[in-house]
Amino acid sequence: MKFLSYEKLVLKECSSEPHLLMMAEGLNLPKMVITLASLYNYPDALCLIINSNDKFDTLFANESFTSLKTYSTLKRIENYKIGGVKICQAQALISDLLNKSLDAKLISAIFVVNAEEVKENSITAFVLHYMALNSSNTVIKAFTEDAIKVSKGHFYLDDFLGVLKLRNVVLFPRFQKDVSEELNTSSEFVEVKMKMSGWLEEIQLYLMDLIQSVTNEKEKYSKKRISFNEYYTSKKVHATGSDDKKTTEHSIPVNVLNNISQTLQRDLGNLRRSLGLLFTLDLNYFIAFFTEIYNQEIANKGRTWILNTASHMVMEVIEKIKAEKDVPNWSSISVNNHDEYDLKNAYGAVDVKRMKLEDKKGNNNDCKESKTELEETDTVTSSKTVGLETAEQVHSDDRATFPVTTSKDRCILKTDSRKKSGLDIKNKKLIELNKILSKHPEENVLIVSRHDHNKEVVLSLDVGSRVKFAKHNDLDVIQQNIVVLVDFNLGTFRKIERMRRKMLIYFLYYKESYEEEQYVRRIREEKEAFERFINEKAKLGLQDFNFFIDVEDEQFDVEEEDICSSKSKYNVLVDFRELRASLPFFLYKAKNNVRVVCLEEGDYLFDNFVVERKTIYDLIMSLNNGRLLSQMTRLSSNHSNYYLLVEYESQLSLAAYSNRNEIFKNSLISKFVLLAIKFTKLRFIYTNNDILSAKLLRCLQRKEMEKERVNQLTIDPYMLELLLSIPGVNSFCIRRIQQNFNNLKEMICSSEERLVRVLGNERGKVVFNFFNK
Repeated sequence: MKFLSYEKLVLKECSSEPHLLMMAEGLNLPKMVITLASLYNYPDALCLIINSNDKFDTLFANESFTSLKTYSTLKRIENYKIGGVKICQAQALISDLLNKSLDAKLISAIFVVNAEEVKENSITAFVLHYMALNSSNTVIKAFTEDAIKVSKGHFYLDDFLGVLKLRNVVLFPRFQKDVSEELNTSSEFVEVKMKMSGWLEEIQLYLMDLIQSVTNEKEKYSKKRISFNEYYTSKKVHATGSDDKKTTEHSIPVNVLNNISQTLQRDLGNLRRSLGLLFTLDLNYFIAFFTEIYNQEIANKGRTWILNTASHMVMEVIEKIKAEKDVPNWSSISVNNHDEYDLKNAYGAVDVKRMKLEDKKGNNNDCKESKTELEETDTVTSSKTVGLETAEQVHSDDRATFPVTTSKDRCILKTDSRKKSGLDIKNKKLIELNKILSKHPEENVLIVSRHDHNKEVVLSLDVGSRVKFAKHNDLDVIQQNIVVLVDFNLGTFRKIERMRRKMLIYFLYYKESYEEEQYVRRIREEKEAFERFINEKAKLGLQDFNFFIDVEDEQFDVEEEDICSSKSKYNVLVDFRELRASLPFFLYKAKNNVRVVCLEEGDYLFDNFVVERKTIYDLIMSLNNGRLLSQMTRLSSNHSNYYLLVEYESQLSLAAYSNRNEIFKNSLISKFVLLAIKFTKLRFIYTNNDILSAKLLRCLQRKEMEKERVNQLTIDPYMLELLLSIPGVNSFCIRRIQQNFNNLKEMICSSEERLVRVLGNERGKVVFNFFNK
């Protein structure tokens, strides 16, 4: 395996110590990961790779690494004993660690790929937290090539390192000296800029308005944290100036998912995808896609972007285009057989000029005349040698600009919708692509794009087998010397640079468009992110990780051995399905002995009680389908103490989270009341964050442990009156004083530290000062 000089430098700096390796996009980070992991690929070592995606899984499959993602628990344990490099799921790994099926000290290294995806309270962060706490000899290494996402996801670099439990970061931007010298090739880079037609510019403007509108709605909802129905009701009332709020509320049917932020994110992804399709080779695909999501919003009575006038303006432009394009296909049109005025109305003056030029080029080979007429059009082509500056003028917005939503939420076009209609709408990119192919009639050409449907357009061209198509993510080795980038990807361009061959690269884009703006902004944001991280790295101090959270309440005794040791007397069994939530992580940080099992009823089984956790939306759904009733029936028959933990967002009200009419809301409340009446021993816990949940559960743990002891305590009425007359002592402190002092003299003569430990910081100091000052 041949390494470039900067790759050798990366391996040298990342060979041993724990670190976060952050490289610029396209500098071959996967190769670095595979090489570093191969150092542990022998029986006496155990290296675990977590947080991998399909891209990394495909690369790891070509190596002698074992994937444990589909293995059972017993089979995973057997493979741990064999050693070598294993690819694991974080959820399965944390289960094995908590259940002591795998000793943390036996793990030589933990590799975290796609580190930019790691959130503060995610399962991956849980694994790293556990390893840093229980195995000081395990080497943790994290890898990322998306500096922009890290910069936007975390305020400071040390915050990100704190999540990863790392103290060192290795930065390799594109402008690093060794990288820039290595990638300074003699390839020729040609930018083909095209001016947008009027209707294309108009649609772009409307789509950007829609995207900004949905983005603002999402931010407002996140800040206010109120129900979707309430937000849009108040908005409608404010807009219309109506005083009849109740009537307005009834007139707004809302069709959303359980969480409105998911709906807004889905709509935002669809609109951004529409904007991306606007600059492809097949504009019919854009029309079919936007029409599909537009009709879906109307059919579902969506209340997000469909209310914006810009959405209807886009459809008006599309319908106008359909009406104007009601002519034979482009390929069957001969300029000599049509009136120029009609063609200008259908295609635009510039396109007609190009058609006439193509017809003229087919009839004669006068290159000078053709070149003169080409310069009169609106296409600008610039050519220059690729160096450091040119390489940094490339961008990719696969993830930042056009996020891919899940298959469940994303609007997927049907197969018949993707087929071309009777329209044959040609765009300038396709015209320029034909020009490039005509310019190189005998050479092999590689056309690269992020969209699959562009392949159909390329294959439909009569160019034979000399023209190949590839997607940015699938691009590996480039055999051709001519590459055409229909849309840009920063990683693709740097892959071409790493080939270190003299190549001719064409980049097609519309000037003064959103496409060009994203192209320039991606480069600038990556550079600014690395400059910021370099400055922050110079100021990094010694990281002091916080492994535990304080959930102790003043009314309970905090024993010194619990503070100084990570071991705890509090035990909790967690259902394995609950690992998808963040509460198990907080319970572990609250010094609970956590084990992962498959519980038949309940989600969390403590020593003396069981808890069923429900988000407010899960609670509504469970009440409607009757599932909660059966769950509580099983809990009541098998446990004497059982609780229902309800996680709400902003308001503790079932009606606030319901998007139906008043009859439905009243029915929902009635079901909840009947549930409470039927199960008299059922107790409810209401919380809106995980720290509060952990504190409340700790209170219950202590209450159950000390219930018998407290019930046996008695106190003389005269002594009670005397204690209550002492400043700092109230009725809530009496039980604690009984448990910790044998008599009043012992309490009076106690040290300040003991009084603070028993009564809390403020009350302990007040009592000590009363007796001693």
